[in-house]
Amino acid sequence: MVCVVSIPEQRQNFCFRYTVENPAFNTKLSALELGQYGPRFTGVGAQILGADDKYICQYSQESSNFWASRHDLILGNTFTAEKDSQPPNKEVLPQIGVHCDGIFYEFVPWNGVANWEIAPWGYWYMAAENETHMVELKATTTDAGTPIRAPTAEAGFATVCKGSCSGQLRLQIWERRSDGTKGKVILDVTSGMAAVDVGGGPWFNTWKGKTASPEILNCALNLPVDVDGFFSLIPFFKPPGL
Repeated sequence: MVCVVSIPEQRQNFCFRYTVENPAFNTKLSALELGQYGPRFTGVGAQILGADDKYICQYSQESSNFWASRHDLILGNTFTAEKDSQPPNKEVLPQIGVHCDGIFYEFVPWNGVANWEIAPWGYWYMAAENETHMVELKATTTDAGTPIRAPTAEAGFATVCKGSCSGQLRLQIWERRSDGTKGKVILDVTSGMAAVDVGGGPWFNTWKGKTASPEILNCALNLPVDVDGFFSLIPFFKPPGL
């Protein structure tokens, strides 16, 4: 969960990140659970990338104190600080959603196609189109970036990301003509306070890609998966909460 609060008058952002390692296990696994389910990372982390990209992180292997509302954007976690604790030193496919003048423009793999080009650091470009509109997003930064933690399968909550809240961003939306070209300009805006990040590396080359056509992806997304039927054969291995 990522939320960004901006203060334009001060040209500052506060980026709040909550991560829950494994919702099925709210405490560190016992020896019996390790034998039953194998190694699983547990816990919850809260991070704040604040003014001037100052960084604060709190983490616990217990997630039983994490809470959230089912109906509102409200969540949090109660941590117990350790004695003399000090703050550390300083392939999800693109999905674009834009609210403008009471209209929500959605560009996701199941209703259109997207392509992207992302450098190891400093440059982000994404473009997408659906049946009615086209969008382009370009961001750059000359900042060095701040190391950020994220859940990983290999090392749990680890420093594998880098982010900044002072990127230069341009966002454009057009109506899409029937021949697939750009039509009327719907939106053309810029910002010097964009939140940008990379992760999952280390990256040594620019990442370029393009999504599959919606027809192919829709077929894959709509394939039936009988989870209950599968685990009825081996109920001992069914994770709690599934």
